[in-house]
Amino acid sequence: MTRQLIHKKLPGGRINETDLGALEFLIGCPDGCTVVSREELAERLGCSTATLRSCVKRLERKQLLVVHERRHRNGGSLENEYCLTELAHEAYAHALEAREKWDS
Repeated sequence: MTRQLIHKKLPGGRINETDLGALEFLIGCPDGCTVVSREELAERLGCSTATLRSCVKRLERKQLLVVHERRHRNGGSLENEYCLTELAHEAYAHALEAREKWDS
């Protein structure tokens, strides 16, 4: 079971380690957006692609992430673009506060 950080100002009141890892990765990208394959993102987060799909759905549901599906002219799939919302930056700061309290 993954550890969950709890903070009353987080959407839903909590965030798990995988979700926080995704936020950390995307915050490090220019404008909080990147184009990356699911497989590469899962590898960077140290999780399976199934876990990544669940993570992305949770972050979208909490309105922390917007996923833009990209298609080739011939209709084939390309890597998705993942972009953080403004709310994600606030949530990340609150998650870091919760992590500091937990780690101390």
